[in-house]
Amino acid sequence: METVIRKPKEFSADFIRQIVELLDQGNQISMKGIEKRLMKADLIALIVDNDMVLATACLKNPDPTYKEKVFESAMEDDVAPQFDKELGYIVTRNGFEGQKLCQKLLSVLIPKISDINLFATTRNESIIHILAKFGFSKSGQPYNDGVNLLLK
Repeated sequence: METVIRKPKEFSADFIRQIVELLDQGNQISMKGIEKRLMKADLIALIVDNDMVLATACLKNPDPTYKEKVFESAMEDDVAPQFDKELGYIVTRNGFEGQKLCQKLLSVLIPKISDINLFATTRNESIIHILAKFGFSKSGQPYNDGVNLLLK
């Protein structure tokens, strides 16, 4: 097993396809335009074993209108200007849960981006728990059926 962190364009088409499949499996985001959004990220972090992507996380460049909507929905629009990047697309492949792969992945990725004010959004309690270990905390009000805004 290895951890790989690169710019999106540095990954093969097969890895991008696997990441898209993982994101679809996670069932937490809109898949419309996902490959374009994925390729817009600053960094993609993966745990890979024998050319199979087991876990992923990304340093995202959110669209300004999306970011505005998130912070407004959470009733935290006054702090939005402090956060330019989003940590997201955090998923573990089915059958590999419980091995702390996302936690291992973030323990490598987050130190590389520690100088950036980050936000994340999720309704997944496991991800909230993991992000709390890395200094994220819930902020504002949950929205869209329990989505939480987390800030670091």
